[in-house]
Amino acid sequence: MWHPQVIGICSHDLYAKFAARRLDSAFPIIACKSVYPAGMARSWGSKAARRELEERLTAQEARALEAAAKAEKDSALLRADLRAMRSHLTTRDVEMRVELSKAVDHAKQLAESLDQERSERSILLEALVKLAESLKSERSIPSEGQRAIGGSIAPGPLSADGRIEVRSQFGNRWVSGFAVHEVILGDDGSVGYRLRRGTDGFVLPAVFPEADVRAADSSTNWTPVGSRTRAGADEFGSF
Repeated sequence: MWHPQVIGICSHDLYAKFAARRLDSAFPIIACKSVYPAGMARSWGSKAARRELEERLTAQEARALEAAAKAEKDSALLRADLRAMRSHLTTRDVEMRVELSKAVDHAKQLAESLDQERSERSILLEALVKLAESLKSERSIPSEGQRAIGGSIAPGPLSADGRIEVRSQFGNRWVSGFAVHEVILGDDGSVGYRLRRGTDGFVLPAVFPEADVRAADSSTNWTPVGSRTRAGADEFGSF
């Protein structure tokens, strides 16, 4: 019968093999133990423990290296994400500054436009007020006044205030030196003038029709009364 300790410890020894074949051998199993003491088992156990410890240390080192590599990879990814986020935030900050600057400029333009519109409205309101006042004043003009007919103004009779010089028609010329003394209106609507001589204030008895009397015009050539000759007295005989 084989003994387990003999097989495990003394398998390579001749005496152990011989003792294992014969149970009634002269060498008991104790003899084998005496030949190879328990130190050998302890040596084998220490090597196994050392090997196991080394394997454990190697495994732990491998796991530590793997964890460190993973941590380094995660750190690199995190740094890349942070750089991308920083770049994005910087770009967004620049864009927001540009948009804010545009908004400020637009607000300034809008304020200037509103101020200009208020000024234009004030000017327009003032113009409308003036126009309304002018229309109101035009409506207050009496209807008996002169009116434009065919693009011209029909002249009224010359005023008899003694301040207007006229020229009277004698023959084919106009003579100045007279003023309107009286305006005579006929029943048929005709207008006549009684003239007053400017040199001595003598009122001529004749009534001159409207066609023969007109206001003196300095741009028209005429002969003053003081420059006429005595020989032409018959020319003014109607005076």
